[in-house]
Amino acid sequence: RWETDRCLFHIVLITQMWYYHDMKRTVLNQAQLQLLEQALAAHGSVVTFADLAALLPGKSAAGRRTFVKSLVDAGWLVRIKRGVFQIADMSSLGTLSISRLAVAQIIVPDSYVSFEVALQHWGLHDQLPATVTSIAVQQRGPVVIEGIRYRYVKTVKDYYFGWQTMELSQRQVRVAYPEKSLVDLLQFHRSRSSLSLVIEKLTENHRQIDFDRLQAFLLQANLTTLRLGGYLLDQAGMDTTGLRQRSEASTSVSHATPESDDYAARWRLYVDPVMTGEAAPLR
Repeated sequence: RWETDRCLFHIVLITQMWYYHDMKRTVLNQAQLQLLEQALAAHGSVVTFADLAALLPGKSAAGRRTFVKSLVDAGWLVRIKRGVFQIADMSSLGTLSISRLAVAQIIVPDSYVSFEVALQHWGLHDQLPATVTSIAVQQRGPVVIEGIRYRYVKTVKDYYFGWQTMELSQRQVRVAYPEKSLVDLLQFHRSRSSLSLVIEKLTENHRQIDFDRLQAFLLQANLTTLRLGGYLLDQAGMDTTGLRQRSEASTSVSHATPESDDYAARWRLYVDPVMTGEAAPLR
């Protein structure tokens, strides 16, 4: 990829063409071109300020900051978070062109993408969510970049599992398995709307869901989440013996939502009306 970008940068230099972004001229001079070429070769399209500064040994600290800022102002470096940038090409000058999932991983490296965006990645959700939700073991406030909100749900290490690492935009990105995305929706975003979404995905995509994996993930979740998933799978006529044994080991009672008032004694669970309607999974 960097060889292609290198050729594009040379086209800019040789032809001295002018490109506009927000009414600013963005032509590269020789020093800027050389820095971006070296950065692409050494680090790929995502670089840190330290990476760039190391390629400017002849400049003072203030000079390095000024040099990098000039590339940001011209649109050739697009800020992802403090001190981390994407090197733009001519087709994406001034905007991020890497995967939103990769951006989420860059903002909080110790995280994995889940919820609707992960389901969409696996082909189980046909809408483009405006929020990318990730699960992380550290607290991080939401970040908005180019109209996309990146949100991080903090969890403990016991529940930090269930993703697959893949390469997206030349980055290693952790994406929750579809089954773990459904479990995360039940555990970290418990509401009538999230219950409806989980039921919808189980109903519409049951041939694409690995139910053995789903039950394994439910066994690792908290008790209320296990009972929610177990109840839904029970309604679908599946063998939920393992889930039921774990549920029965506790005498406590769980609630699907604050509005739940229909008691399912088999699961010691107060279920929400959305779980008992005709939309119940696989009926």
